[in-house]
Amino acid sequence: MLRPWFIKKFYASLLVLFLILIFLISGPKLFAAESQKSHKKNVPISITSEKMILKNLKNQIVFEGMVLISRGEVKINADKAEVLLSESSETPSLLGGVNDGREVSQIVVTGHVRLIRGNQQAKADKGVYERGQDVFILTGNPEVWDDDFHVKGKVITFFIEEERTLVAESQAVIRNGSQGLVKKELN
Repeated sequence: MLRPWFIKKFYASLLVLFLILIFLISGPKLFAAESQKSHKKNVPISITSEKMILKNLKNQIVFEGMVLISRGEVKINADKAEVLLSESSETPSLLGGVNDGREVSQIVVTGHVRLIRGNQQAKADKGVYERGQDVFILTGNPEVWDDDFHVKGKVITFFIEEERTLVAESQAVIRNGSQGLVKKELN
């Protein structure tokens, strides 16, 4: 009678050890991928300007004068930025805890808009960042420069999570070889 109980316990222990081994082998990879995704989405947005106006009843914050917006490696300069807030129950406050339940849903930048992301630079008259779709849309004579190309268009859309760019009515110059394209200084 003692033997069947021992065999069941042995197989159960073997199964647990097997599951632990699988977890140890694949677990860190799963957590790393999950951590990178959540890390990208939880990167804070930093905004500095000469003047800030809080319109609490409209769920809006307006930044004026030498606006600099930073999020990870993306930097945006503009004359003005309007930040629209939406309801959220789990938004962390700068002071700790949970704030009044609002988070950034949209940012509209106007006037001498400049975007820098890695080697890529862009300019336009207006830019709109939609957080829900994780896109940044440039309008008003938008242009983009990278190491090997220069693109103009009617509308340029950056799909941030996908690292993809869509240009409507595009006009492009592409350079091959090590010489690349000389970047235009954005004043």
